[in-house]
Amino acid sequence: MQNLNTPNQTFAYFHLSERVIEYVLLPALLLTVLAVKVWLSLQYRMSIWDAYVYLANAQGFLMGRTPNDPYHFFELLRPPLVPYIIALVWAVTGVSYNAAALIQPIFTVASAFVFFLLLKEMFGLKPAFIGSLLLLVAPEIFFWTNQILVHGEVLFFMITAYYFLWRGVHGRGRYSLQLAAGAVALATLTRYTIVLFVPVFLLILLPVLVVSYRRRKEYSWIDVGVMGLIFLLVWMPWLAWNYMYTMNTLASVLAGVQFLSGNVEPWYFYIVNMSELLTIPGCILLLVGLVDWKTIRDKARLFLLLWLVVFFAFSSLIQHKEIRYILDYAPPLVAFATLGVCRIIGRLPSKTKILGWILVALWLTASFYPAVNNSLSDARYMEVSYGSYGEFMTVAGWVVANTNSTTIGATDIPTALSFQTDRNFYSLEYLTNTAQDRGMTKDQLMSDVGVTFVVVTTNSDYAGSFTHDPNVILAKRFPTYLVYTFNCLNCTKQT
Repeated sequence: MQNLNTPNQTFAYFHLSERVIEYVLLPALLLTVLAVKVWLSLQYRMSIWDAYVYLANAQGFLMGRTPNDPYHFFELLRPPLVPYIIALVWAVTGVSYNAAALIQPIFTVASAFVFFLLLKEMFGLKPAFIGSLLLLVAPEIFFWTNQILVHGEVLFFMITAYYFLWRGVHGRGRYSLQLAAGAVALATLTRYTIVLFVPVFLLILLPVLVVSYRRRKEYSWIDVGVMGLIFLLVWMPWLAWNYMYTMNTLASVLAGVQFLSGNVEPWYFYIVNMSELLTIPGCILLLVGLVDWKTIRDKARLFLLLWLVVFFAFSSLIQHKEIRYILDYAPPLVAFATLGVCRIIGRLPSKTKILGWILVALWLTASFYPAVNNSLSDARYMEVSYGSYGEFMTVAGWVVANTNSTTIGATDIPTALSFQTDRNFYSLEYLTNTAQDRGMTKDQLMSDVGVTFVVVTTNSDYAGSFTHDPNVILAKRFPTYLVYTFNCLNCTKQT
């Protein structure tokens, strides 16, 4: 049935039956994008610190390590859900980079499916299909969800929460509000800043509960209390873990808050970088979808607008901002861009609708090509700058053969040496901070009794920045890599 929120004539250009769209085109779209993303994720070798951290924390959870273990890296400021998911997968598959790399593409495609369900209930099946397509090919979404990061999972849980919230406030499913609360809790355990999503929920629920109370309908304030209890129950294991190992139930959250207080960006950072997510044509479609008199009269559009405005207002107050964090706004932005597409093509005369679709196809091409090209370019950059993956694995094997389990290492290579070798590799900055936390200098930390120290780098100056100790030697020279050691077990100096 066509949703009354959208006039039938808007979709006169769509001559395919709804059954073909839902049961043929949608699965074909999801499976095709999943295949492309899986291929890219397996080609892609981590280029940022975060990916290594999630793997290292997952290995810590799997092996029962704690933040207090001096010889195994664990970054406490990270939320636990993604490392937990990786650890659960590894419990079945064994420790595997490839297994971990598949997780985010699967969550991303799943989020597009739930987004389809949400827009289908709000506006009908055909705009829902367009919206799910636009969500998958938005440049920043496509690029950042091919790596071992949290963005696909955040999108999935946020959209799922909003889907059940929409159903709940319309009385569709007795336990929809409770499921929404659980999804929000999981989203916040994926990234702490998603707690700013909670005010959006409260602002939507408040008028619903007031009306429900006056009309003596099914929802009451007890439901809000139950939602809060579910949120707390989902968080309880992580709070207990924090208290068990740090004597502070909020240790991880506080560490995350401290991190977010750095790297100050202006409040309008996400506004001026909107085109990074949608491209310039997409921003035009967004404005067309937003600037519509129906927005103030249609409950579905008001829901989306509230999601966008309230979440933006709160998250803009956070000092630490990055381009990829704009993905948190993606669902409502893409939804309004979808409405913009429908509005423009729906107003075209029937003979010129094909021109409108050509323009939409060009926009999708403008979005999709840079995203894929960025992923491939980054993989090629890793290959040129850091050697082939085969060479990297050879280096990792040499490190394992010539060091022991108490090894502390440093590297300027954005790949998971710790993950591949079960040795403790840090960035220079992190190693410096670790030494300071122990009241030591870097040299003292390296000279710790029984510790083997290794530097793996592509730049000899990097190793020299650690120490001038004559005992630090160039132990192995690879085509791309240099390995420096201190207290190496079986090493001889190379010239």
